[in-house]
Amino acid sequence: MSQEKIHSDNTNKSCLKGGKLAISLSIVALLTSITAIGMQFPSIGGKLLQSNLLQGDFLAEQIQDGIDKYVKKMEEPTQPEQPQEIKIKALQSGDHIRGEKDAVITLIEYSDYECSYCARFHATAKELIEKNEGKVNWVYRHFPLDMHDPLATLEAKAAEVAGELGGNEIFWAYSDALYGNEYKSDTKEDLVAIAHELGLDTARFEAMLVSDKFDAKVAGQKQEAIDANINGTPGNIIMNNKTGEYQVIPGALPLAEMQKVIDQML
Repeated sequence: MSQEKIHSDNTNKSCLKGGKLAISLSIVALLTSITAIGMQFPSIGGKLLQSNLLQGDFLAEQIQDGIDKYVKKMEEPTQPEQPQEIKIKALQSGDHIRGEKDAVITLIEYSDYECSYCARFHATAKELIEKNEGKVNWVYRHFPLDMHDPLATLEAKAAEVAGELGGNEIFWAYSDALYGNEYKSDTKEDLVAIAHELGLDTARFEAMLVSDKFDAKVAGQKQEAIDANINGTPGNIIMNNKTGEYQVIPGALPLAEMQKVIDQML
């Protein structure tokens, strides 16, 4: 018998013993109360003592019946809770990847351009990719929070438009700009100005930005994060692409803490 089984059995037995003790104590309390009533009100006490409630055979049967029902209930098998699997692939069609595509480790970040913690983590993630020399890549996915909308969703769409017009490198350059302090991004005009600084066709950029071209992609990635029980930004998943092992890491952890997870997976 395994140690886990032994521990489980001992635990169950302890629970059953506790249940019997609780029932016995309850019976004692009941008898004590009836005795007290009998002492204070002899006429009432006499009737109680003459009733079936306190007759030996009946009382013993009721006690045993109560114990048997409790034990049976405790011995009923229970289904253990199954951990929810995260139904997320490391690389999906349309992903924006920073670093080597065939890296062993992928950092999947669900993020919000209006989140100050995401801005802090953005610099950490960049350093993490550079430090690990092709072993780690970074996938950015959108999770605009309701509290930051409509601007957060508009910025997510703007980054997607930049990637559509300029490719993967421009997507990341645009994201760097949104998280940096060099450019304002409070309005649609600010977002178009960033596109201009990056050399994009601003007329095409604006037309695509106000269209619904990337609505489904942004909304889909947001829902994906929600389905994976990610309830804040940045929501990070470190995944080993060879073994399938993953670890969910909420929040903007510092570089040293992120590196510890990477080292463990490598």
